[in-house]
Amino acid sequence: MLVVGHHGSRGSVSAVSDRMLARVRPRLAVISVGEDNPFGHPHNEVMSLLGEAVGTVLRTDQVGWVSCKVNGNTMAISTERTLSR
Repeated sequence: MLVVGHHGSRGSVSAVSDRMLARVRPRLAVISVGEDNPFGHPHNEVMSLLGEAVGTVLRTDQVGWVSCKVNGNTMAISTERTLSR
């Protein structure tokens, strides 16, 4: 799992992070972002990069809160609302 910094702003995932994503290969990314925020977060380039590199991207403006429970080698993710596709 990857927690995306600074609400998915343009600088949150850079070219250097592109290589990191290829190496780490997270299957889930979480972006904490407010609905209809005035800054336009998350940035389209960030969403495009994550869409290619990560299996699922959860945004708090779409799914509400996100909870992660780790038990040994198992991780369970819960959200307030179901992600609509």
